[in-house]
Amino acid sequence: MLRVVVDTGIVSTLNIAPFAVLAFAVEVMGDIRTVSTTEMVYLTTASFLFFGTVGFTIVGCRTQHHFWPHLLWVAVGHWLVLLLVVLLTTDGGFLDWLIAGPFMIPPIMGAGGMLSFVVKRLDRELYQ
Repeated sequence: MLRVVVDTGIVSTLNIAPFAVLAFAVEVMGDIRTVSTTEMVYLTTASFLFFGTVGFTIVGCRTQHHFWPHLLWVAVGHWLVLLLVVLLTTDGGFLDWLIAGPFMIPPIMGAGGMLSFVVKRLDRELYQ
């Protein structure tokens, strides 16, 4: 169980940190009117997909046994961490959180899991 908590922390940190940096950059720049809403949606979606896949790849490389069930528990944990983020922010993105669970997180988990298989296999072939 501790492994799931640690790995959820890895995925959530990699997934939430870019948004924090983006919010800080917007605050420092002062004027968000130079970036359209559509561009912000594309930027945040690409960030979520990329960093989520990287996080699940790292977690997949760390996992030794019960690979897919472990990634599934990490995905559920990450979804709950995102609920905490939604509740703590004033954006009120509850519907976005609800949609992210079944439609965004499983494909990211699958892509990261498959990439970790490739990385593990390359590691075995190159260093044995």
